[in-house]
Amino acid sequence: MTTLTSPIILGPIIAIILLLAIIILIINHKKRTLTKKLSSEKEKFESYQERISNLKKQESSPQELFEKFETLVKDFFKEYYNLPPKLTYLDLAKKFGLQEKLTHAKFCKLMSEFKYSAEPLRQKELRNMVSAFSKLIQVR
Repeated sequence: MTTLTSPIILGPIIAIILLLAIIILIINHKKRTLTKKLSSEKEKFESYQERISNLKKQESSPQELFEKFETLVKDFFKEYYNLPPKLTYLDLAKKFGLQEKLTHAKFCKLMSEFKYSAEPLRQKELRNMVSAFSKLIQVR
């Protein structure tokens, strides 16, 4: 009787072991894929932080620096959020507000105010905006 039940029990046990092995292989593959994606995202953010650092070191007029900073900001929103670069900062603020990304929305409103202000941009204001953006992308 023992010899008859052994194959009957062994079959399901082998099937369960094979199923578990397949599940482990799938999980390991997913883990590697996610690790690569996280590494890629980290590199993107480090690249933007490096661009910010380089921007801070430049000796240009506040207006010239603002234009370069604006390009950096638009590049980031385009790449990370897949947003068209032609959107105004107020449009971006509305989109972020709807997504409940209030810090992003506030930042975009400030960018709009600086961009369309009748007063000349001061170096200190620009530094504050660059710092705010740097913090914004560090939140990730």
